[in-house]
Amino acid sequence: MAFDPPRNAGELRDVVELQTRSQVASGTSDLADSYTIVATVRARVRALFGTKVIDNVQTQERATHVFVIYHRSDVQAWQFLQANGKRYRVVQVMEPDDRRRWLEVLAEEIKVGL
Repeated sequence: MAFDPPRNAGELRDVVELQTRSQVASGTSDLADSYTIVATVRARVRALFGTKVIDNVQTQERATHVFVIYHRSDVQAWQFLQANGKRYRVVQVMEPDDRRRWLEVLAEEIKVGL
């Protein structure tokens, strides 16, 4: 699948929070996940269908969505995204055209309660 850059800023319709996760004491002996917002960005979000093949290799990670955002140097595969009331785990971050203008962020939707 070739990279399809947004043609204008209006295509970046979704407000997305870039987050990090830490574990904090929950008052009992258990730890609870706590998410901290690193940045809020605009993105184009698209669902993927089937298994994503990256660099001609089927990966263990299952990307369910691709987020296209303006280039940032602080997006990492261990972070999380929150958009439209859903949370996603970043699987891979790619710079599709080597021009430092866009990032394609492959992410897996986290199902709550599973």
